[in-house]
Amino acid sequence: MTVGSYILNKENLKNSKVSKEKIHHSKTQFALFCLIVASSLGEIINIYGIKLSWIMAILTMALFIVENFSNRIIISTYDIKKYIYFFIFWFFYATLQMLFIFQNDYAISSYLTLVVNIFIVMMIALNIHSIEDLIFLNRGLILGLTINLFIAFWEITTGNHIISVSIENQLYNYDKPYGVFGNINDFATFICLGIVSLILNYALTKTNKIFTVITIIAAVFVLLEIDARAPIYGMVLYGVSLVLFYILVKLYKIGKSTFKIVSFMLLFISILASTIIFANYSLEELVLLLSTPANVNSDLLRIRLIEGAVKGFINSAFLGVGPGQSILLLGINVHNFYLEIMCEYGIFIFGGIIMIFIYFLRVYRWKLPNLLTVCIMSFTPAFFVIGISSSGANRIRATWIMISFLYIAISIYKKKQIKVR
Repeated sequence: MTVGSYILNKENLKNSKVSKEKIHHSKTQFALFCLIVASSLGEIINIYGIKLSWIMAILTMALFIVENFSNRIIISTYDIKKYIYFFIFWFFYATLQMLFIFQNDYAISSYLTLVVNIFIVMMIALNIHSIEDLIFLNRGLILGLTINLFIAFWEITTGNHIISVSIENQLYNYDKPYGVFGNINDFATFICLGIVSLILNYALTKTNKIFTVITIIAAVFVLLEIDARAPIYGMVLYGVSLVLFYILVKLYKIGKSTFKIVSFMLLFISILASTIIFANYSLEELVLLLSTPANVNSDLLRIRLIEGAVKGFINSAFLGVGPGQSILLLGINVHNFYLEIMCEYGIFIFGGIIMIFIYFLRVYRWKLPNLLTVCIMSFTPAFFVIGISSSGANRIRATWIMISFLYIAISIYKKKQIKVR
């Protein structure tokens, strides 16, 4: 057994050396890697007032133009091409909206954030041509997480902060870690995305198990120190979903009919339970029943924000009120990833985002590695909860980086399956 294991490891080592010799990352990919890291540190690192992430974005764009000036740009798969077209459409749609809304600071800030995030999405989609490229760029997000965790442990130990903490946060949350984020909910959301990044890396490489486990434990510890409810509940749901979807994927591979029966039963039970609950309780009554005295006002505010966002969406003829306008409409950010997009950008963009998350849920149809499959599937239900914590999860660059990584991972494996057929 020992000899066989040694021979296998030796053979894997040979293959690893060969593959490493073949892997070559372009200058654009290295710049993009730095952009991903900088996007995790943009709150504190700047040069003459210009955020490092903006500087790396300009460098990435310049290198991409130089390296592809005389070459035809190759898009890896048809699915990635659709993904790129959707975000191009989103850019032009938001630009059109800007022509018809009151030009205010919120609109300009939200629009510029959207433009930068779309640029990062485009660069990721255009520069990942293989799983090796995906692994390389994903490690940029892991590096950003690791740096933030070191900062968080320093904050917990010393009671100091690298960033400037607002007066309101000094009163209520000064003892909590912020990393390089100006808001603890933003930091908690980023940590959740970082944990998914770690699991994604292990699912793709099956290496660095000890580092992955230790970093996840450290991330969970910091998450508990922040005590942001939605990210904590979201990661619990992510863990439960990993187990549940693993069982369902196994059933799918054994027999599709069994998979369909079990899936239908779970869906039926969920719908039945939801119907019974909401037939007997309103949202306000559920909040009063389940929330704690310390959180009840915050939870009731979230319900009013939901109602306001839906009302704004309907009153705009389902076309959206425009970038940043939900803040003017409600007096505060929606605090919901999905509803903010729905309210501000309307049915077309919201529908596209929903289709992306449905794409994640349907990944079981393709022969991806089991852990990778459940890692991607579990992101949809988990982010439904995680996305209601931050005042603007859609402006956090790591959100779109992670969504792009998961989408591209599926499309590359799908392409491999089609080639095999």
